[in-house]
Parts: sequence; C-alpha cells; structure tokens
Amino acid sequence: VKWDKKDEPLLKRYLKEFLDILEIKADGRVETSKGFSLMVFEKILVQNLELFGIDALDVRKGLVYKTIFRLKKYKKQDIHVFRRSLASEVRKYLDRPIEKYTILLPLHASSNNPPPIKQIEILGVQLLFSNWKYVRDNFEVPRFLQEADMFLRRQNGHIDIESRFIPILAQIEARNGRDGFDKASPAFDLMRAIFDLYHHYGTYNEQWGGYPRPLSKVLPPPVYCVFKNTGEFDMFLYSTPKLEEFQQNAINVQEIKYLRKLARNFKTIPKETETLALIVEALQKYAQAHETNEWRLAFLLLWQILELIALQTSEQFTMKNVISRIGVLLRHDPKAADLLLALYDTRNEFVHLGNFPEEQGLQEVSLVKSIAE
Repeated sequence: VKWDKKDEPLLKRYLKEFLDILEIKADGRVETSKGFSLMVFEKILVQNLELFGIDALDVRKGLVYKTIFRLKKYKKQDIHVFRRSLASEVRKYLDRPIEKYTILLPLHASSNNPPPIKQIEILGVQLLFSNWKYVRDNFEVPRFLQEADMFLRRQNGHIDIESRFIPILAQIEARNGRDGFDKASPAFDLMRAIFDLYHHYGTYNEQWGGYPRPLSKVLPPPVYCVFKNTGEFDMFLYSTPKLEEFQQNAINVQEIKYLRKLARNFKTIPKETETLALIVEALQKYAQAHETNEWRLAFLLLWQILELIALQTSEQFTMKNVISRIGVLLRHDPKAADLLLALYDTRNEFVHLGNFPEEQGLQEVSLVKSIAE
C-alpha cells in the first residue's frame, strides 16, 4: 500500500472522518447511518492510495471499506495501523487461488445464420464462436436464461436471446468470476469495435422520425454470464444502457475477412507506451460513440479520440495543443483542418456553456467522426 508523502495529511484527516461516523453496536457489529458521508470519505481515500497489483475500482473500494470497518474495533487507529491492515487485505486478495472460468459473451448476430468463423484471438483472449446446443450441453444455461428473462422483461421487454445472439465463449483464469469477466470483455468489445469500423468508416448518417437510435450494427449485449470450470452458473451480469430493441442481425464473409485482417494487429495486449495502445483505446471510444443514442455523449466520445491521439494527459491537458497537433496530422487536408476549428467552437459551447445543437446533433456527430477517422 503506497501513497505520496504530500497526501498523508489528507489521508489522515479523512481516515479519522470515516472512523468518526462509524458506531460499534452492542452485538459487535460496526454500522453507520451516514451513507453519503461514507461514500465521500471512501472516494477521497481510494483515489489517493495505490494498491499493488489491483486497478479495479470496485475491488479497491471493497478492500478499503472492509479495512476501515475492522479498524474501528482496534484500540490504535492511526494511519500506520491502517496501512498494515490494508496491506494484509491486499495480500489476502492477491493470494486467492487462480481458477478457470468460462465467460459467455452474447454476440448480436442471428443464431439462425451464424457468422463463418470458429475462433479469433484478440488482446490475448481466445474468443470461441459457439452455438446454443453446445452451451446448453456443457453449462448451467437455464439459470442464466431465467435471470436474463427476468432482467429483460423489466428493462427492454422480451428479447429472445437464443435467436438474436450467438454465444461467444472465453476461457479465463482469474481470482473470481468478476475478475474473469473484466479480463475477457475488452477483447469482445474491441472485436465489436472492428465491426463498427467496417460499417461506419467514411459514412454519413441521418435518422428520420421516432426517437434517436444507436448507430452500431453489432450492439453490446444486454446480458452476460460467467460459469465455473465445472459448468456451474457463477454470476449474471448486465449492461447499463437501455436499448429498446435488437433487430435480427447477420454477419457476412466480408465482415469476417475484415475482422481477421485487423485483429492480427491486436493479438496481444499492447504495452502502455506503444502507439497500438492508443489505437485500441481510440477504437473502443469509436464503438462507444456508435452504441449510444445520446448525441451529446457520442460527440464527446469522438472528440476524446482527438485528445487521445494528440497525447494529452489530464496533467498537461490544453485544448490549444489538441487543435495544434491534430491540425498537423490534417495538413494534407485543409478542409478537414478548417472543419476541426468549426467543431472546436461547438465543443467549447457545449462543455463550457452547456449549449449543444440538439436538432443537428447527429450531424455534429458525423462531422467530428470524419475528423476522428
């Protein structure tokens, strides 16, 4: 457990604040009625701590939460005891046995017309294109379908998972099911981003009538599942965007050829210092922009690609540098460079004043998309 020396006074202060809102009940349980204060103090502490080998925010929060609740029962409650106690929790977490899990990632493609591919490797993960008979024969699928049906009826109305999606399976070694899903999902999302690039590169979109609809052809699935190595159901997960409908979707031979061609660049996880890491993140944002029906969000996600390519970190960020560096990349295309400046005005109006041209929202998205591409 590490922190910057300059942050120690802040950590001490909020550790005390956190401990002060906790009460030890007669039966020995530690409780608090000040839920929002707990959330504030936990956030400040977690963001100023570094836990060895643990990046996931929910895991870090859980370990800090558990440590402080236990610390409340100690006679000595200073920052040094907190560090030792938290380090013990981190060590216990990292010492958990590594187990095998199978992650079910439903792909938005009709199971009546499965894509002509068996498997592909992306970011070090083998994605196996399977079928529902195999999944039913080897995994506790009824439990998953029951959970999925209950969730979908509450959120989107009825969607037939087995006809609208094909099962993609990823075998992952991890400390728990959630950790396994977090390892597999970036590969799955990058694969969908490649399909998006195939369909949307160089296109301009219009929509008439009704509510705005996501542009993506291969939508993110509403539900996922994790199975234990034995095939037993482990956990059910769902995506937060509420997507109203999933049309019947087919993936053809040309799309698979394109996928194979681009995926060769992404077989392994690139190092953070490699340009390829920027491209992976840019593609992920590109796909996210097509998955939303909120044009404000899509506009910002595509603009973030420009900030990413311009190598702007949060510490040294200036929009002047973004415009200047992207302008250099566009020097072969004066019209695109002039369009960039016009879009910069839209961004400033939106970010600083909250003004966004709603009626022309999709048009603005298409324009900034052309620069990002």
